[in-house]
Amino acid sequence: MQLPPSLLLQLVTDGCLLFTEDGFLIESSRQETEILFAVLRYFEQNPNFVHCLTKLLSDAIHLLLVPHRELESLKNNPLVASSSANMELVKKALNWPDKSTPESWAAHRVLIGLCT
Repeated sequence: MQLPPSLLLQLVTDGCLLFTEDGFLIESSRQETEILFAVLRYFEQNPNFVHCLTKLLSDAIHLLLVPHRELESLKNNPLVASSSANMELVKKALNWPDKSTPESWAAHRVLIGLCT
């Protein structure tokens, strides 16, 4: 919660965040959901930087991997709802026609070899 937003963006973007449960990697959609809600908690604690949220939503978080029910809940999140750009990103993810393709977009999060 103490990181500057630029470092948060770098951490989320670099693909080296890996989540495990009982020693096993969790599925990519759950990883993206965890990242999304961690980022939202960060901005709840750091409201002066909320203007950076759109960049994270568009450049770093793979919204297409987040389950539909979680995306729906974002429409009621005050941080997301405060920006028309954020709402547009959520709406695009909700209306994306092919939900299978994005799985490969987040594959880098589970390929440890890409983390340097």
